[in-house]
Amino acid sequence: MKAILAFLPYAYPTILLLALYYLQLQRAYIWYFNGGVVVLYLLVWLSLVRPKNINQEQLLIALSPVLFLFSSLAFYVLTDSLLLQRVQLFIVAVGFLVYLRALYFFHWHSVKYQPGSLQTQTRYMNIISVFFLSTFLYSLETFLNVPLWLLAGVMFVFLALLQGQHLFLKHKSTSEYLYSLVFVFIITQYFVAIGFLPFLILVKGFMFLAGYFLFYQLFKGTVKGLWRPRLVTAQLAATGLLLIFILFITKWF
Repeated sequence: MKAILAFLPYAYPTILLLALYYLQLQRAYIWYFNGGVVVLYLLVWLSLVRPKNINQEQLLIALSPVLFLFSSLAFYVLTDSLLLQRVQLFIVAVGFLVYLRALYFFHWHSVKYQPGSLQTQTRYMNIISVFFLSTFLYSLETFLNVPLWLLAGVMFVFLALLQGQHLFLKHKSTSEYLYSLVFVFIITQYFVAIGFLPFLILVKGFMFLAGYFLFYQLFKGTVKGLWRPRLVTAQLAATGLLLIFILFITKWF
């Protein structure tokens, strides 16, 4: 039994790769593919965690890969670049491989588990999910004329889930919940502002990701009271240079 469970962290990313690759040839079955990989992930997760070990902390940690999977599928559906799809397949497969290995070690082989590995992997998944989802939402606004205010509501809920996960895991104070709400509101406004810019969808996604990462670092520094002037200056400069570079190389409509 344990040997089979040790194989699951490798089997699921492989199946996910094959399923999404085959989806390129069979777009008519898109919802069957998406539903199948989601159900399969839930079965793998239950097998590794086991129902008796499911608690609030495990459910909160499990939120990140679920959002990562859904945002990845959404991004994949609307991507028309074969190269970009294959790069995304690699990122998603590696992400689930690393996460599921950490999950297996945590529950079945604690000697090899590195403390904080699951929390670290969820943070990386959250950051990538922000890019996938924002790009998908901008695609809906551009190609399907979905109202930007409605998409902003989706982004607000998504960011609130990410912040709530962090707060509940760390058992933060009431004041930090209020700070988090303000942070989510500001980032949502930033999402709306980028939506009005005449750029390509991927460019908007990268710009939103860069701004989100910067604001999140500043938010953490504010909450913890650990302001490092040199670090803040370096973050602002790096983000500013990145955005300037994007503005110079992208096409304007």
